[in-house]
Amino acid sequence: MKLAFILPFYRTKEVNSLTGPLFSIPSLIGNIKDIFPDVSFEQIDLDNEIEKAIKDNLFNRKDFLFYKRNIEKLGGNIKKMTGNRFKADYYIPNDRNFNHFKKFLERIFNYNKLSKFDHYFLSVYQVYQPDISAMFLMAKFLKKMDINKKIIIGGLREFNGYLSKKIKNLNFVDSLVIDYGEGAVEEIINSLNKKKELRKVYNIIINPKKTLGFPDYKSFRNLDNFEFNTKNLEKKLKIKFKKENKFKNIFLPYRFSVGCFWSKCAYCSHSRHKNTIFYTKK
Repeated sequence: MKLAFILPFYRTKEVNSLTGPLFSIPSLIGNIKDIFPDVSFEQIDLDNEIEKAIKDNLFNRKDFLFYKRNIEKLGGNIKKMTGNRFKADYYIPNDRNFNHFKKFLERIFNYNKLSKFDHYFLSVYQVYQPDISAMFLMAKFLKKMDINKKIIIGGLREFNGYLSKKIKNLNFVDSLVIDYGEGAVEEIINSLNKKKELRKVYNIIINPKKTLGFPDYKSFRNLDNFEFNTKNLEKKLKIKFKKENKFKNIFLPYRFSVGCFWSKCAYCSHSRHKNTIFYTKK
């Protein structure tokens, strides 16, 4: 079984922020791939793939910018969701919106050879309306291409309240995952293997005593836009690296609500992962 974990063709760029590697999906796959050795996992960042295609003259940048401007208009003034403490409203693109983007989605589908996958998991980087609209548009297109392939969306705690109720009426989405995905995706894959019907909403709390594995970045197609460089760091942090200290990558993935996967820093006590816990440094 081949599974695709897809990030949308639209990605809201945070102002004045450095781009580090996505953490949630690599973390999810890193913790479930060993349970399913016969399952193939592939992570696809459509925004990054299109940028790559533009450089190879396979996509027209003006066309891409045209569709990006159009998707920013969907949902009116709904820009940033309200967070996980409130019920959040979402604009779900209608058939008219879908028909407007259909040819563009078809090009993305063919360029990325998405037909080779058996089922699709879709999520977003940030809970912004354009990102969510792009995710739903692709979900709808994938379901129209093959009604038998399952479409699972979610992975963010903000996907709750309004959306968990609305999702029951969406015939192009098979399941919604709320909060951490490790337990939910494991259950979903087991159901797919056994050809059992999926639940419409999954909300499985992660076991706080569970030892987490390392994030899987190897199954990403392209990680070019995840690299820090010295120039950007110096500009952002207003510092100057000495010549002997210059290096290409400096990013250390860290999830505050769970802990650090590396557990190597002598001054840190915030980890429950595979390595030894360190406390304070004199």
